[in-house]
Amino acid sequence: MSFSLDEQIKAVEKWQNCEFVHPLVCGNNFNHSLLVPKRRYAADYHGEFTDNPDWISLVCTDCNYEQDYIPEYVFGLTYVNLEKIEEILNSLKKKSNDK
Repeated sequence: MSFSLDEQIKAVEKWQNCEFVHPLVCGNNFNHSLLVPKRRYAADYHGEFTDNPDWISLVCTDCNYEQDYIPEYVFGLTYVNLEKIEEILNSLKKKSNDK
């Protein structure tokens, strides 16, 4: 399935904000801030002007590490209802604490 650039950004942000998955981290230092999605333009690399972003990169805001690869499993989280999972986990924790 193909995702628009806006959908890719939302998927990465959802992944990075999910407490149930391992976040995407800096390739230079995993203690840096989590990677953030950034729109990239061919003009950034080829000197040609364009208004339309061509792809999304993941960038570390601490050291400017950048990767163009976004793992496919990140987009799978788009279809997961995180609120429902959190509700179930909280219910299980409450039951565990009531024992």
